[in-house]
Amino acid sequence: MQIKFYLYFIVVPLVIWTVSSLRIENCFKKGHVNQIKCFYLLITFSISYLIVNFLYDFYLVSNFR
Repeated sequence: MQIKFYLYFIVVPLVIWTVSSLRIENCFKKGHVNQIKCFYLLITFSISYLIVNFLYDFYLVSNFR
């Protein structure tokens, strides 16, 4: 389980960097800054969760003999 912890430290900054390049602000109404920040946060954690679980499952399968 400790490897997941380290994977999160690697994946979350990478996803934040990637998501920050998107221009999602155009989909929201003007002046709704807090909702945009919340959306970025939810998207970042959701994508990070999916990537970490995929990598961890891949790690488990590759070590299975």
